[in-house]
Amino acid sequence: MTDDYKFGIGSTVWPGLAKTMEEAGEVLQLLGKIVARGGDLDHTWPCKDCGGAGHLGPSTGASQRDYGRACHRCDGRGSLGSGDLSDAIHEELGDLQAAIEFLIETNDVLNADVIYDRFIDKLNTYRRWHESRTFLPLPARSAEHRS
Repeated sequence: MTDDYKFGIGSTVWPGLAKTMEEAGEVLQLLGKIVARGGDLDHTWPCKDCGGAGHLGPSTGASQRDYGRACHRCDGRGSLGSGDLSDAIHEELGDLQAAIEFLIETNDVLNADVIYDRFIDKLNTYRRWHESRTFLPLPARSAEHRS
């Protein structure tokens, strides 16, 4: 492989950096979906075009010749969204963890021992915060402080 594509797997310039960024982005997108659903891993909602029926009918405003046809928006599923995110969260976190490990292994400038020490320190901090509940959100700012 040439280094025309720097930062990719196989490159001599920061191999795995682009893959780590890609995987981190996928995790962020997935976590955003979970937050948007209030922590619910079911990321589906009824299709408004067919009313959740999955097919077109009188209540959908379709012409009579289209009655019974699969809804074009939801492809006949009756719902939109990514579905159950249970498998996706495990896959994406695993993919990110693998990308990070690959990045560390293939870049001599990165010191795995230093990174591991930082990992352990930060993990212990997160565990302390979780147990003591000391890391809580700040109260909302009053209207007079917003501008």
